[in-house]
Amino acid sequence: MNAPKHLLQTAIVAIGCTVLITATAARAAYPDAPITIVVGANPGASGDLMARLIAQKLSEKWKKPVVVENKSGASGILAASAVKNAPPDGYTIYISNDSAAINEAIPTNNPFDIRKVFAPISLLALIDFKLVVNPEVPVKTVPELIAYAKANPGKLNYASSGEHTPHHLIAAMFAHMAGIDVVHVPFRGTAAAITAVLAHHTDFAVSGFSGVDEHIKAGTLRPLATTAKARNRASPDLPTIGETLPGYSGGSWWAMWMRAEVPQPIRDQVTAEVRAIIAEPEVIQKLRGTGLDPVGSTPSDLRTFLADEIAKLSNLPPAIIGKAPQ
Repeated sequence: MNAPKHLLQTAIVAIGCTVLITATAARAAYPDAPITIVVGANPGASGDLMARLIAQKLSEKWKKPVVVENKSGASGILAASAVKNAPPDGYTIYISNDSAAINEAIPTNNPFDIRKVFAPISLLALIDFKLVVNPEVPVKTVPELIAYAKANPGKLNYASSGEHTPHHLIAAMFAHMAGIDVVHVPFRGTAAAITAVLAHHTDFAVSGFSGVDEHIKAGTLRPLATTAKARNRASPDLPTIGETLPGYSGGSWWAMWMRAEVPQPIRDQVTAEVRAIIAEPEVIQKLRGTGLDPVGSTPSDLRTFLADEIAKLSNLPPAIIGKAPQ
């Protein structure tokens, strides 16, 4: 027996309302379980401290545990893989450093395309570097370093924390844009690289402020410039490399991602809440105290930023990034 038409219409409307209410309730309920933030940083590093600060603030807001899991190493691939292999339900969040761009620009580093696996949430913070030289190197400015290197091709060398690390690529970009012939000497970690410059086993390096500022104060390292686009508020009298080489900018950064399959409403919620946290005066002060420059971007801005970073690194000579010449 067929039901009257008006009863069918009523039933359809009721079902539709139920689905809408259920979907809305599901969205409103997020999160209803603990959240894990996987960060590609060692405990106590600036990226780890930032992740824990964000986790604390989110936990307070969501009334749910938000835990930080450290997975450093393998150029960020360990952390990225952990999130890639987790359920794409929004309960595992990824915080990367600039390895996200480095791995795309250097073919041997990249097991998967981050731009396809992950959706951008927010560019969290930037890290400025300083270009420093051993005081025995007879230069006091970037133009003088370039001129000295050109007058002594192949004789100067620079230390880095390892092949294809930010310290290597930022210095290599400087040498490439300056047109100077200098030798890269990789070490295991920033501390070893700076120790080599202090001992004048190498001539110069780039490093985060925390790794060199005490040596600068002691006079055992000489700062020439910072590497970001604009002068750093912590060292306003120090010029940028870009003031000598227009278009140059380099540094490290931290960004937040979620799996691309995570529903858009959840991603939008996390983006809004994380951006609000990054904008809090207390958070800004704490991040700047660890050498980070807070950003808190939109997903669209992070997507554009990543593309620009990949393009910038991809333009380095093939011998540096491991690509076969075209």
